[in-house]
Amino acid sequence: MPNLFDGFVKSEHIILDTDPLKPEFKPGELKHREKQVEQLVNILGPATNGKAPANVLAIGSPGTGKTLTISAVGQQLEDIASIPFVHVQCSAARGEYAVTGRLGYQLSERYSKTLGLTGIPRTGWILDKLYKTLGDYLKKLKKPVVLALDDIHVLTRKGRIVRDGATGNSLLKNILDLNRELRPLPGITVIGVTNYDPFERDLDEDVASRFGGEKVVFPRYDARQLTGILDDRAKVAFRPNSYGSGVISRCAAEATQLGGDARVALSLLRSAAMRADHLGDAQIEESHLEYALKNMESESALQIITRSSDHEKILLLSIAATKGTYSKDGTPKTGEIYKTYTQMCKTIGRKPLSDRRLADLIYDLAADGIVETRVVSFGRGGGRSQLITLNVGKDILSKAISDSNAGELLEDFIIPATKGPDPDFLYKKPGANLSHYQQGAGGKPS
Repeated sequence: MPNLFDGFVKSEHIILDTDPLKPEFKPGELKHREKQVEQLVNILGPATNGKAPANVLAIGSPGTGKTLTISAVGQQLEDIASIPFVHVQCSAARGEYAVTGRLGYQLSERYSKTLGLTGIPRTGWILDKLYKTLGDYLKKLKKPVVLALDDIHVLTRKGRIVRDGATGNSLLKNILDLNRELRPLPGITVIGVTNYDPFERDLDEDVASRFGGEKVVFPRYDARQLTGILDDRAKVAFRPNSYGSGVISRCAAEATQLGGDARVALSLLRSAAMRADHLGDAQIEESHLEYALKNMESESALQIITRSSDHEKILLLSIAATKGTYSKDGTPKTGEIYKTYTQMCKTIGRKPLSDRRLADLIYDLAADGIVETRVVSFGRGGGRSQLITLNVGKDILSKAISDSNAGELLEDFIIPATKGPDPDFLYKKPGANLSHYQQGAGGKPS
């Protein structure tokens, strides 16, 4: 057998250190975020004197440096002033119990022995006991705790029921209630991090009023700024003279077109460098970048769709199958898609979700870039409707679902990878007539 790793087994690699090419890498300087750093320092500054800072709402598109900036400022606050800083990724800890448990566990790991308090386990305690023990810690600490909730919109999206059965609003409400009970002692300051601009509209009126929140806005990076960020990372990640300025500027330009996302720019540069290393080339060339561009979107989409729930997969198939009867280009409305979706669920014996819950799934898929939504007006008397477009090719959708654990369940609705293109996309399941899907969900099964 030939040496499969021959491209990587050589004396001189282009990539010397992969860490600077990762989004979570902390550079020595937070370029182009000086204004946001200053705002955060001014808001959190009172904590150094034992005062409770105002809550913060950090808003910006994905890849605009929100997490990196807040983590850097929060960590320095802890290092210099011994103010506890805890960061929780809400998309991983979906629920009040999970978030509260992680906060309690981290405080316990740091302070249980010095404060002489009971340690808080990762899991196993009921919420009431968690909040009571958190209160005990805060009373003895006598200093504010700064809690950064990344992707906070995952918890508070209207109508969304998170994993532990409670709505995300209850988490903020209980933290605010705990803070009120602790007065005049400082309690928990929340930094909500979100890429969802209407976040505050999803808060209950009482919670929104009490949360307040100083806004810190993170604008998208432009091509010049991304070029500077990539150049700084490349200098410490790559072997000298292994790349040209053209590759850096091209990565920045491509990422700018995709919304000024620094993570996309870093991913492209990393993938191009890995391709060059794999081929044994001495420098990163345009051809390596072209390869990275070609593979980036499809690989990302494949992973997201493969990991999605069965209902999300059925929803995606419904979007692909439904031809809208109201829009000129055939893009389906949410209501048309829902009719297709419910018929598909019935065909395979699954209970369909409510239209409200399906709207949540569409929001999640849009946030991941798998679908695109736009609101259009159909003129006087026609009202406004949301149109949904699939952002991935049907071949990618078919492969992702076929390779997932739902492949067998949905095999009659997808194109097997071995069959090649099929203009109809859907196959007729024995015993069910699905031909009406291609004519719009408004039709009736025959």
